[in-house]
Amino acid sequence: MKKFRILRYCAALSFGLTFTLDSAEAINICSRGKIGNAIAKAVGAKNCQDVDKKKMASLKTLDLRKLQIAKIRPHSFRGLTALVELSLENNKLTKISSSTFANLNGLEKLQLESNQIEDISFGFGNLPNLKVLLLGHNEISKVNSSTFKGLTHVTWININNNQLTHLPKKSLHDLTALEYLYAYNNKISRLSKAHFERQPQLELLHLNLNRIENITKANFLGLTKLTSLRLDNNKLRKVPDGVFGNLKMLQDLYLDGNKIRNIKSAMFSGPLKLNWLSLGGNGIETIPKYTFAKLKFLKDLFLENNKISKISKKYFAGLSALTNLYIYDNRISTIEDGSFTDLKSLEGLYLNGNKLKSVSRKNLGILKKVSIPDVKVLP
Repeated sequence: MKKFRILRYCAALSFGLTFTLDSAEAINICSRGKIGNAIAKAVGAKNCQDVDKKKMASLKTLDLRKLQIAKIRPHSFRGLTALVELSLENNKLTKISSSTFANLNGLEKLQLESNQIEDISFGFGNLPNLKVLLLGHNEISKVNSSTFKGLTHVTWININNNQLTHLPKKSLHDLTALEYLYAYNNKISRLSKAHFERQPQLELLHLNLNRIENITKANFLGLTKLTSLRLDNNKLRKVPDGVFGNLKMLQDLYLDGNKIRNIKSAMFSGPLKLNWLSLGGNGIETIPKYTFAKLKFLKDLFLENNKISKISKKYFAGLSALTNLYIYDNRISTIEDGSFTDLKSLEGLYLNGNKLKSVSRKNLGILKKVSIPDVKVLP
């Protein structure tokens, strides 16, 4: 090859032409270990000793999943200037640094799930075009003001199944484009006032399976586009009046698996458009009349696994759009006649696991189309 280039150069000179010698078109990337081998395979090279630089520079996606990678050498991704998506999940990474992803300026999606990473305090600021950051199932215990600094284009963050005890408001400061935040199954115990005020685009907020004890209306200020809020399986004992009043677009609200013993209509005051409300597993004993009357759009209501012993008229007043009512596994022994008369759209009534021997459609005001599984139904 070298001899051929010299001859070509001499020939060009003999005709009075200017000619510049090409730089090497292939490089050896074996020093990059498993990553080098994967890059070689991705660009169609026979091995890591002879990899086309131009093909590396045009590579868009690199899949490094399940390769038992424990360490990323410096400059492992050098030359991958067009890379858009990098998958590193299900490896054995315990540490990454600020230089790990240097020069990947065009990267939009970074998957680091299911490793053993403990520290991400250095931040991802050298990835200015990042849109999706997946950090779930690691050992991350802390985030700070540097962690997400500069990530103004990120719309999706998964940081679920880690060891976070706090998600500082200041750590979210630059995440102004964020639409989806999954922070469930951590050890978060509190939220700050206007915690998400710089995330006006947020549509989904999952904080379930944490240790949150109290919530206030101020926690959710500015979330006018939020459609899904999960606070289930925390340590909530009460829900303040109007706490969700500013969440005008909220459709799905999960509060099950807490210790909310008492519920009332003021909990759901405001222009709510809920379709799904889950209150199961809270130890609720009674339902005040008209508790859900303002929820005109509600389709699915979950009250299973509580301590409700009686259903009376007006418990479910106003729920004309309700499709499914789940009140199984309670202690219900009495249902007052006409208790379900307002439920004109009802299709499924789940009463199993109570103390009822039978129910009558006529007395309850239930249409024939309504399915009532695992309970003896009389005309």
